[in-house]
Amino acid sequence: MTEVPPVSWLASLSGFGLKISNDEMMLVQPGLELMRDRWSTVDLPVTVIQGERDMLVNPDHADFLEASLAHIPAEIIRFPAEGHMVVHSDRSFVIAQLRKLLQQLK
Repeated sequence: MTEVPPVSWLASLSGFGLKISNDEMMLVQPGLELMRDRWSTVDLPVTVIQGERDMLVNPDHADFLEASLAHIPAEIIRFPAEGHMVVHSDRSFVIAQLRKLLQQLK
């Protein structure tokens, strides 16, 4: 939405990085699609943490990744009541998941 003037102009003036953040989010879906044929080459464990009420990253992306990474130990963790900021609302859980992932790489 912030790619359309005058919203884009207001977002760029906000000082909160909204324009940059939105520009990055607009590239997620096309980026996933560009990698469609390459997901099968991923050979490391993956953990995806997705808030089901995320207004920035479509929760369907987690479903896409789950299907695309079925050949490896991929863990898709969904938070039904969380939005985009799950990393901040449950920081200790996210840190524990990162540690668990790092242990699998040893």
